[in-house]
Amino acid sequence: MRELGERIGLYRVAALLIGCALALEIVRVQVLPGSTAATIGCTLGEVVFVAAAAGIFVIARRRHDRS
Repeated sequence: MRELGERIGLYRVAALLIGCALALEIVRVQVLPGSTAATIGCTLGEVVFVAAAAGIFVIARRRHDRS
């Protein structure tokens, strides 16, 4: 049961990171449509958040496969 709790915790962190990426997408599209620097910053932030979330999913999957 403890392993499941740890795995769910990792999935919550990954979901939070994906939510941050979606929030940046909303900011980029709706709040800062004409600003090139803001668009680049938001796009890079989205990539970082999604990459971090993917890494967490991989870690959670590996932990699950070991047991």
